[in-house]
Amino acid sequence: IYQHVLVKAPDYDKANIGLAELAGEEGDYQQALKLMDDLLKQQPENTEIFFHHALLLEKAGKLDEAIRQLQQLLKTKPNHVRSWRKLGLWLEQKGDLKEARLAMLETLKLDPNDKLIRQKIQTIPQ
Repeated sequence: IYQHVLVKAPDYDKANIGLAELAGEEGDYQQALKLMDDLLKQQPENTEIFFHHALLLEKAGKLDEAIRQLQQLLKTKPNHVRSWRKLGLWLEQKGDLKEARLAMLETLKLDPNDKLIRQKIQTIPQ
């Protein structure tokens, strides 16, 4: 379906992102990341492409690179709550609890109703 949409609207971001994510879901991370890299070259300021690229990096087993991607995104878009949320969860996963806690606090500033982050942050020592 994404390819059908792209025939009529080749610049439709959601379809391009969906096509890349579909490749990732099928386990073809090389193709998925290539598609996202191409999108980023065309639209380096597009927050959603940047964010979804980070998600694909993490799914492809490139957690450190995904974390760097979100950190870079947050320098220009500090109110991107989904990036703070993922960053906090990924840093916790890596064992960087101090930085994870800080990212989770930022998440809660932007979305005080995030139940998962509220629960997680209580388990991280101050």
